[in-house]
Amino acid sequence: MEAFPGPFSAADVRRTLPPGVCGDPAKTISNVLSALVKAGRLQRLSRGTYARAGHGDPAGPTAPRIR
Repeated sequence: MEAFPGPFSAADVRRTLPPGVCGDPAKTISNVLSALVKAGRLQRLSRGTYARAGHGDPAGPTAPRIR
Protein backbone atom coordinates (compact mmCIF):
# COMPACT_ATOMS: atom_id res chain seq x y z
CA MET A 1 0.00 0.00 0.00
CA GLU A 2 1.27 3.44 -0.90
CA ALA A 3 -0.34 6.12 1.26
CA PHE A 4 1.32 9.10 -0.44
CA PRO A 5 1.98 8.38 -4.13
CA GLY A 6 3.09 11.98 -4.76
CA PRO A 7 4.44 14.93 -2.80
CA PHE A 8 3.19 15.25 0.78
CA SER A 9 3.75 17.30 3.91
CA ALA A 10 4.16 16.57 7.61
CA ALA A 11 0.55 17.72 8.06
CA ASP A 12 -0.57 14.97 5.65
CA VAL A 13 1.29 12.39 7.74
CA ARG A 14 -0.19 13.75 10.97
CA ARG A 15 -3.74 13.45 9.59
CA THR A 16 -3.20 9.71 9.04
CA LEU A 17 -2.21 9.04 12.67
CA PRO A 18 -4.81 8.05 15.25
CA PRO A 19 -5.15 10.50 18.15
CA GLY A 20 -2.69 9.97 21.00
CA VAL A 21 -0.17 7.94 18.96
CA CYS A 22 2.76 10.02 20.19
CA GLY A 23 3.30 12.81 22.69
CA ASP A 24 4.31 15.59 20.28
CA PRO A 25 3.34 14.34 16.83
CA ALA A 26 4.62 17.39 14.94
CA LYS A 27 8.15 17.05 16.37
CA THR A 28 8.17 13.27 16.01
CA ILE A 29 7.06 13.44 12.37
CA SER A 30 9.62 16.15 11.62
CA ASN A 31 12.40 14.00 13.10
CA VAL A 32 11.31 10.93 11.14
CA LEU A 33 11.06 12.84 7.85
CA SER A 34 14.51 14.39 8.41
CA ALA A 35 16.01 10.96 9.09
CA LEU A 36 14.41 9.54 5.93
CA VAL A 37 15.81 12.42 3.84
CA LYS A 38 19.30 11.83 5.28
CA ALA A 39 18.97 8.09 4.55
CA GLY A 40 18.01 8.80 0.93
CA ARG A 41 14.50 7.33 1.26
CA LEU A 42 12.75 10.70 0.82
CA GLN A 43 13.53 13.74 -1.25
CA ARG A 44 12.79 17.19 0.13
CA LEU A 45 11.12 19.11 -2.70
CA SER A 46 10.69 22.35 -0.80
CA ARG A 47 10.31 23.42 2.80
CA GLY A 48 7.78 21.06 4.31
CA THR A 49 7.10 19.06 1.12
CA TYR A 50 8.52 15.60 0.56
CA ALA A 51 8.30 12.75 -1.95
CA ARG A 52 9.68 9.24 -2.00
CA ALA A 53 13.13 9.42 -3.53
CA GLY A 54 12.69 8.81 -7.24
CA HIS A 55 8.89 8.43 -7.05
CA GLY A 56 5.99 10.77 -7.54
CA ASP A 57 7.88 14.02 -7.75
CA PRO A 58 7.71 16.09 -10.94
CA ALA A 59 11.37 17.08 -10.62
CA GLY A 60 12.51 13.48 -10.96
CA PRO A 61 15.13 11.49 -9.09
CA THR A 62 18.07 13.49 -10.46
CA ALA A 63 16.84 16.84 -9.17
CA PRO A 64 19.06 18.47 -6.55
CA ARG A 65 18.02 17.71 -3.01
CA ILE A 66 17.42 20.48 -0.50
CA ARG A 67 18.86 19.59 2.90
